[in-house]
Amino acid sequence: VHFNTMCTFAYSSVDQIFVLAALGVKELGAYFILLQCAQLISFVPKRVGQVMLASFSHLVANGNQEELRRAYQKLCRFIVLLSTVLALLIILFSRPISLIFGDWYAQKHIYLVLLAVSVHLGCLGSINSMLIMAKERTGYFLVNSVVLISLQLAISFLFVESHGVSAVIAAKFVGIFAGQTGLFYIVRTKLDGLSFSPPMESWIALVFTFGRGALAVYWQ
Repeated sequence: VHFNTMCTFAYSSVDQIFVLAALGVKELGAYFILLQCAQLISFVPKRVGQVMLASFSHLVANGNQEELRRAYQKLCRFIVLLSTVLALLIILFSRPISLIFGDWYAQKHIYLVLLAVSVHLGCLGSINSMLIMAKERTGYFLVNSVVLISLQLAISFLFVESHGVSAVIAAKFVGIFAGQTGLFYIVRTKLDGLSFSPPMESWIALVFTFGRGALAVYWQ
C-alpha cells in the first residue's frame, strides 16, 4: 500500500519538479495551469473507475464473468466517448482557454494541446486499474507503475534542459503510452484465463484524437 502511494505521488509530481528545477517558477505556472485544464478529460473516468471497483469485485466474487465482460465493454464505450469529446474541445479551443489566464499563457497553448492528447491516451487506465485490483493482481499493477514512472523520470532528466517543457510533456506521453500498454496486456493475459479488451470504436477514437492533436501541432 505504501509503495503504491509513493508511485502515485511520483507520477503526479515528478513532472512539476523537473519543470521547476530546470525552468523556474514562471514556466511551472504555465505548465501546472494548463495541465489542470487537460486533466478535466480524466476527471470523470477516474471517478467512474473508483465507483466501479466495488461492482467489479462483486461480479468477480460471484463468478459472473460474462456480466463482468459486458460491464467492462459498456464502460469503455462511455468513457472513451466522453473523454474524446472533452479532448477535442480542449484541442480545438486551446488558445481561447489559455487566453483566460493571460496573453503569455495563450502563447503556450500548444502545451495544452499536447497535454490533452496525453491525458486522453490514458482515459481507460482507471477502468483497467480497477479491474486488475478487483482480480487481485496488484503485483502486476505495481510493476507496470514502476516502469511508467521510470520512463517518465529518465526522459525528463535527459531532455528537460535542452527541450524545456516539451520534453516533460513528451516524457508524460511516453510514460502514459507505456503504462496503458502494460495495463491492456494485463487485462488481456493475466486475469485467470480471462481476456478483456475495449471495443474497436475505442481505439478509433483514440487514434482520431491523436491525429487531431498532431495536426494542431503541425499548424502551429
